[in-house]
Amino acid sequence: MAFPGSAMAFGLLSSFGSYGEGPGQLRSPEQIAFAADGTSYIADSGNNRISVFSSAGIFLRAFGEGVAPGGGDVCTAVCRAGTAGASAGQMQEPEDVALDGSGRVFVADHGNNRVDVFATEGTFLFAFGKDVNGTEGICTTVCDPGALEPAAGAIASPTGVAVDGSTVFVASGGNDRIDVFATAGEFLRSSGPTSSPKDVIVGSNGSVYVADSGNDRVDIFTRQGTLIESFGDKGAGQLSGPVSLAAEGEEIYVADQGAQRIERFSASGGYLGGFPTEPGLAGVGLACEDVFAVEGAPLSARVERFGEPGAPTSPPCLDEPPVAIEAPVKPPSNRFRFAGLLKNRGNGSAVLFARVPGPGRVILYGRGVRRLVRGARQAKRVRLPVRPKVPLKRFLKEHGKGRIRVEVTFEPTGGVPSTLEKVIVLRRRRA
Repeated sequence: MAFPGSAMAFGLLSSFGSYGEGPGQLRSPEQIAFAADGTSYIADSGNNRISVFSSAGIFLRAFGEGVAPGGGDVCTAVCRAGTAGASAGQMQEPEDVALDGSGRVFVADHGNNRVDVFATEGTFLFAFGKDVNGTEGICTTVCDPGALEPAAGAIASPTGVAVDGSTVFVASGGNDRIDVFATAGEFLRSSGPTSSPKDVIVGSNGSVYVADSGNDRVDIFTRQGTLIESFGDKGAGQLSGPVSLAAEGEEIYVADQGAQRIERFSASGGYLGGFPTEPGLAGVGLACEDVFAVEGAPLSARVERFGEPGAPTSPPCLDEPPVAIEAPVKPPSNRFRFAGLLKNRGNGSAVLFARVPGPGRVILYGRGVRRLVRGARQAKRVRLPVRPKVPLKRFLKEHGKGRIRVEVTFEPTGGVPSTLEKVIVLRRRRA
């Protein structure tokens, strides 16, 4: 995922969804999650359901009890708002959604004080949270609202959910903490405190990031719940209402509802830039090399896709999840090529593109530039921001341009690395 340093190099590409309860419509949408093929799952809070769209923004289905004619749980053509309630399959103002990679969808069921679990096609599997089945913490057929209390295992007004491996992290907004469960619903522990948390994610570094809306910042915890540090509460990139988070590699994206902006930070909290969105910003997601903003202003609702101008309107995602090859006949290809160069004269930086033939790692390095590593899960065009180090930035400020030599290495998964060199002339407008 690359994020151009100039707003001129990053803009609105397309949008999908509209206000209402019909097929493809949304009411008060909250947060968004993506499957590996780019399919999006949206917590449609006002309609008490989950709405599903293809990677190109085409409506596929919605699920939740009562969404289809006759009270069915899945609709594809004729849809209505789901039945608000606490029985199995019902949702009440769902606020977040997460996928575990094995065909299950976890929903932060805000009004029912629990997490609901569905199959990706919409079949209800189970729910968990204190007292969801009498005094039990897991229900499969007969479900009650979870306990609205601070006791262990109680999920008070959940606003965010994240799945990492066999662990589920839940932002328990009513209890100002993060509750941790096994994916089967067994309560493990709680961590915090954090003030009115709105979302929780797990970064590629294993740290847990929390949208601490009460303190207008993002908190970083260890997986065991120890606070490491916070960011966004001072200096550049100061936040005024973080409500949603997304992670890509070593970067964290924050939906700042108060400022109506998507802000971008390094994994350690360094501010890297941002851009404005339309009113009603409620969620942010990353997929298909682009940034998606969920917007739900009064009487309007949609998802906007941002990226580099000129990018295809249909995101370059896989139509199907990648299939592992158990016994390849020959080593995977390491033949790759450069596929374009985008320069930014505003700050003297550039983005180099490399076309790789399959999964692996792409590494950019060289004298005067910061080392960069990007992963690829399939054949694709990889964005490689060329970020000058401080001495080169000073040189550009004084002379306006500078020549650097970069090397790019592609390490195919299970194959032999190969390297290409390129000379790039960086230019910067003089003040």
